[in-house]
Amino acid sequence: MARGFISTLNKIAKEAAKAQRAAERSRNAAIREHERNLRLQRQFERQVERDKERAIKQSIRDQKAYEKERKAAYIEDRKVETNDLNDEVIYRLNEFKSIISETLSVDDNISFSSLSYSIRR
Repeated sequence: MARGFISTLNKIAKEAAKAQRAAERSRNAAIREHERNLRLQRQFERQVERDKERAIKQSIRDQKAYEKERKAAYIEDRKVETNDLNDEVIYRLNEFKSIISETLSVDDNISFSSLSYSIRR
């Protein structure tokens, strides 16, 4: 009977050791899973940070492109306005030239003696 008792104790000890190893494996797996989750979380946070930096840089590029377009449009508007003003100046200059050429062809001498009048009493 002692033999049966010892074999039962050995069996219980083996099962306890087996259960302890299983618990240790389970605990180690939980630790590895936790560490994996932490790594994934850090990777995700780094990716979010990179995406945020990329978005900021893209926003800056977009803003610069917008400013460049605005400046180009402003310059184009100023060129059109300058051309319009130049056309008006040329038109006015041609009007003055026309007036001058017409005036030079007319004899506009004034005889001051013909303008004088005599006083009669």
